[in-house]
Amino acid sequence: MKKTFLFSSFFFLLSSFGIAHGYSSDDMARANLIAQAGLIVSHEAVELYRLDDPMLRQELIGTALRLAGVDLPKEYACRGYFTDANFAPSSTDAWVCRAFELGADNSFVTRANKTTRPRDKVTRAEALAIIVQAGKVPLAPDNYSTNWLKAQGYADWQTKLLSSLTDCRIFNHGVSCEDGKDGNIAMGNFRPNEPATRADVFEFMMYTQKMQDEQSRICSEYFDIFLDGNIETSILAWETIAVQCPNL
Repeated sequence: MKKTFLFSSFFFLLSSFGIAHGYSSDDMARANLIAQAGLIVSHEAVELYRLDDPMLRQELIGTALRLAGVDLPKEYACRGYFTDANFAPSSTDAWVCRAFELGADNSFVTRANKTTRPRDKVTRAEALAIIVQAGKVPLAPDNYSTNWLKAQGYADWQTKLLSSLTDCRIFNHGVSCEDGKDGNIAMGNFRPNEPATRADVFEFMMYTQKMQDEQSRICSEYFDIFLDGNIETSILAWETIAVQCPNL
């Protein structure tokens, strides 16, 4: 009888965890990894990452700036780009003004509108688009021809974004798309219009950083070939560097 009670209690705890938390152990690991990289604030208690919470626009822009390596000065005077993100330096929301104004300076948000809705939730497609831009992820716009996902509610720009990503790992849970069929399945399963959770955004960020690291290694190898190779290999290496490594 006692054993039955213990097993029942154990399974109750497991089911309660599943109901209370939509995130996985992989989500927790990704949050810790990008925290170690200095992209988000590190927490010892995983619940403080709020992985199930929807990502707000102000949080997304602030995080994207870190991913892009943009300097975030502690002392920042609001310049008044946006009427709903204009705070005094002493305000606890002063960072929101800095985030959106630096985000506008770096083309993550537009200054065409006077409001920026900092506390609005972002969709998965909006979050991916910002992270891709912040991470300087290579795009191939020519891959897009038509919005074949329109019937599933995808906007033209959403299908174009996914089609243009030559490496689908960033939106496919780190799994490569071996052929066109795999890529189409990954795109069709993306759920672009659902709210992006913090776990979603952290996942996009982690795989973006992995791709950045891989690209840096590849570019370094081509640069070594350019320096040490013969004339023919140096020319080929330089052509590759010019296309794939514009920031080297």
